[in-house]
Amino acid sequence: MRDVIFLIADLECEATLRGFFSRDQFHRSLSCGRFSFDLKEDLLRDTAGKDPGVWKNAHQLLRTKRLTHERAMIILDNAWDGSPDVEAIERDISNNMIASGWPRDRFEVVVIDPELECWIWQDNSHVDEAFGHERPPSLRVRLREASLWPEGQSKPPDPKRAVEMTNSWYRFGAPSAVFNEIASRVSIRGCTDPAFLKMRGALQRWFPR
Repeated sequence: MRDVIFLIADLECEATLRGFFSRDQFHRSLSCGRFSFDLKEDLLRDTAGKDPGVWKNAHQLLRTKRLTHERAMIILDNAWDGSPDVEAIERDISNNMIASGWPRDRFEVVVIDPELECWIWQDNSHVDEAFGHERPPSLRVRLREASLWPEGQSKPPDPKRAVEMTNSWYRFGAPSAVFNEIASRVSIRGCTDPAFLKMRGALQRWFPR
């Protein structure tokens, strides 16, 4: 049995996890014990349904994985048309997973509110470099001047809009490559997003140091 499979909804999340798990001894950054992770065996993306597909079909997509993996981590955004809200998404997926045979202590549902972009924003020079911005001033200052990152907030209130604006300035194209670079280089100590902390907490429970 493999340790854990990650079910995700989009390419950006895949790139982020690929970047993070490419680090040497990534488990130390998570403050958990060592666990195996293989990009082919342990990462499953719903290429057809994306976030709504994961909401409706996570139990179907993971039904056979119960026989190959000890645990399952299900990650999706809350910001999509028709989203019922974070609590309803978590409840629906959990109920379906249990009904399909997954014990509740063997999976976790992580709903990012509003979306994955929350995880990559920090006032950090490596983040600036990944987006193509050269200091000074910091990218945070430029986004503040564009009314996208208010003073006193740890990250932009509309993180996706901030990515889109930065892309309009620096023309880096698809954000997945940027997300991959940030995840592979930037310390996660500055990530205080509740969904990220929930994912990390589950990994710490499953794989104690």
